[in-house]
Amino acid sequence: MWRTTLVASSFFWLSLVLLVSGEPMTEFKLEARPEGITSGPGSTLYVSQILSGSVLAIDADTGEQTTAVPPQPDGRQAWGLAYHDDMILVAGGGPNFGGGIPEVYVYDATTGDPIVTCEPISLNETDHGAFLNDIAVLGDVAYITDSFANTIMALNLTLVKQQGNCTVWELYLPDPFIPQNPSDWGANGIVAYEFDNGVSGLLVAHEILGSVYSVQRIEDDGTPPHYQEIIGEPSSDIPPALGADGLLMVDGTLLYVTQNTENQIGVYNLSAQATDGVLSTTPLGVLTSPLFDTPAVSAAYDGYIFSTNSRFVALPEISEEADDNVVGVKNLYCCGNTAVDETITDAPAPAATTEAPNDGGGGGTDATAAPSGADTTSGAIGSMQQLQVMSLLGSFFGLLLALLF
Repeated sequence: MWRTTLVASSFFWLSLVLLVSGEPMTEFKLEARPEGITSGPGSTLYVSQILSGSVLAIDADTGEQTTAVPPQPDGRQAWGLAYHDDMILVAGGGPNFGGGIPEVYVYDATTGDPIVTCEPISLNETDHGAFLNDIAVLGDVAYITDSFANTIMALNLTLVKQQGNCTVWELYLPDPFIPQNPSDWGANGIVAYEFDNGVSGLLVAHEILGSVYSVQRIEDDGTPPHYQEIIGEPSSDIPPALGADGLLMVDGTLLYVTQNTENQIGVYNLSAQATDGVLSTTPLGVLTSPLFDTPAVSAAYDGYIFSTNSRFVALPEISEEADDNVVGVKNLYCCGNTAVDETITDAPAPAATTEAPNDGGGGGTDATAAPSGADTTSGAIGSMQQLQVMSLLGSFFGLLLALLF
């Protein structure tokens, strides 16, 4: 009996150690440097390859890799991504960081063929050039951040789809998004949100300050939007999320802030008052992984959060290509996952309601498409080695117990 107890106890603790040592992680190997990631139809994850301007399609269930958009000519790069209505939208970056072109490229998701190339209205708003960084979709409009200006480029996707032309306007962000020098990053990640009570808008991250702003009443007629700081100081009671890069909404109310320089993902619960649209923010904790190496953007699928390792700290020169990866960690705040392991560090805090939106001067993610097991966001030879090890060990210890009995 003692041998049975010993073996059973050993199997229990070994299983626990395997869980704590990172079993929930999934890693997809890449042969080029990634940045953007977004959910496509079904189990598809689209991943941008910066220097080639190409986009990979990864089947998150099997790890199979295909090319959704082939390498592009004429110096086109691929940064932030969005998927909408069988189209892949790609932000092209800009000349002052990495040597890209400040354009938005729209491709047919089925064929990979280009549909249209669109430029922002303000190409040199702050004498630092433009840098088109990340993309969100709300309704039939794509919104693209410019990291060197306090403007958001808006693009009518219905006209892109039907007529293949660019109808563009701009939204203006508050003054903190105006960079003071070329090394400052302003607006980075962007994501759309839409609550059950009808409150909708955009969330925009300020990378250097670690702030996240809500932008509401988004019109194309020049009406100033409302904006509200929901994370960061001084307007919010929530501490800043330093290195705020990609933003992701999951399950309608959960916000994931990928913090590149911090090698972590901050997780927050959001709610909105139906009467005035004011958002309330509750920090839940952070997701971490020993495999993180400056994660940039994240997407969700089947209870996991997948993040691109862009290695901007280890390899600051964008012209330097490298073998990188996409790292998945179990999403322990969602989707029926309740186990706690080292991929999460709990840091609960009381809910805080930030100030009401103010009128602003002037002015990842598809809120209409949600593949199975995933919400809106905003390669790859799949490696499921950890899961295979667990399966083999389980079989081994099952056989050992059978022999002992």
